[in-house]
Order: sequence, then C-alpha cells, then structure tokens
Amino acid sequence: MSPRTSAAYALRQHAGIIGVSAAVVLGVAMRVAGWTWGFPADLHPDEWVIVQGALDLVHRHSFEPSMYSRPDHVEIQLSYLAYTFYSHVFLQMPVEGAYARHPDHFLFISRAITTMFGVAMIVLSYLTGKRIHRTVGLIAAVLFALFPPFIENSQYATPDVPVTAALMLVMLACMHYLEAPGRRSLLVASAEAFSVCTNSE
Repeated sequence: MSPRTSAAYALRQHAGIIGVSAAVVLGVAMRVAGWTWGFPADLHPDEWVIVQGALDLVHRHSFEPSMYSRPDHVEIQLSYLAYTFYSHVFLQMPVEGAYARHPDHFLFISRAITTMFGVAMIVLSYLTGKRIHRTVGLIAAVLFALFPPFIENSQYATPDVPVTAALMLVMLACMHYLEAPGRRSLLVASAEAFSVCTNSE
C-alpha cells in the first residue's frame, strides 16, 4: 500500500472523529462569542436563579439548594463548586468577597457551564446519528453546532440546554438498551431518566 493510499485509508477511518471534532470547535467558538451579552448590565431575566442559588449554597455552607420553585439544581451545584474553586485558587479570597469585586466573573463561569452542556449536545447528536450511519452522525453534529437557538441558549446560565443535553443522553441510553437489552443498560437508562426528573426544570 502506497503512502498516499495509506493516508487516504487513515483519513476515511478517522473521518468521524475529525468531523465531529471540527463541529465541536466551531460550536465552541460560536457559543463563547456570546458570553458577554448584556454586560455590564445584568439584562437576562432568568440567570439570577443560577447565580444567586449558587451564592446561597456558599452562604449556608451547604450543597442542598433551597429553591424549589424553579430548581436548576444541577447548574446551581456545579456553579457552587466552580465559584469555590475559582475564588480560592485564582483570587485567593472567599467567594462572597470575590463576587463583590468581580460579579461578572461568576456570571461568566455559570454561562461557561451551560456552554459545556451545549457542546456535549453536539457530541451526543453525533453518537445518536452514528447508530444509523456515520454520515448521518456528522450531519447531525454540524446541525447542532450551527442551529441558532442552540447557540443562543448555550450562552446563558439557564436550564434549557442542560435539560436538552440530559434528555439526549437518556435517549441514547434507551437506544442502547433496545439494541442490547440487559439489566446494566436498563439501570443506566433509568438512572439518567431519574436524574433528569429530579434535578432539572
């Protein structure tokens, strides 16, 4: 096999990984570009639920959110952990003092968490579509990376994108169970469905 033939064969073998990686890079770039929306004013009407919920955990020294009217517990808890790490490691001060000086930094952190879920949706769409054909998975990944509502809502500290990512994970687990029935795959799908029901809006 000539070097050119070997290179072409390797490219075909890794086309899925290369394609989904390109979609992820593109998706990240388009989502990060919107992190500064509304600054310096706090314009989004829903983001305070995540930010203030995480600060409430800091104030009470607890990992149990006290807000149940619109839970967002997963994002609140992840934000709490990220706030604590950022404040103590990078700013060398308690979270309350760090937030008083740099409130925008903490909103950035919570938005970044939502973006991670948005990027995970791109990968999950590829894995779901790949079960039909690799080309279908690549098309799905590109569409999820470029779909304007997904881009917009991946830029805010709100529950819409994390809930969608969690539901996609549940769907993927259920597809796996249907293809390979068994206690393990059923347990995984059930646990993911339970987590979505109890921790998200």
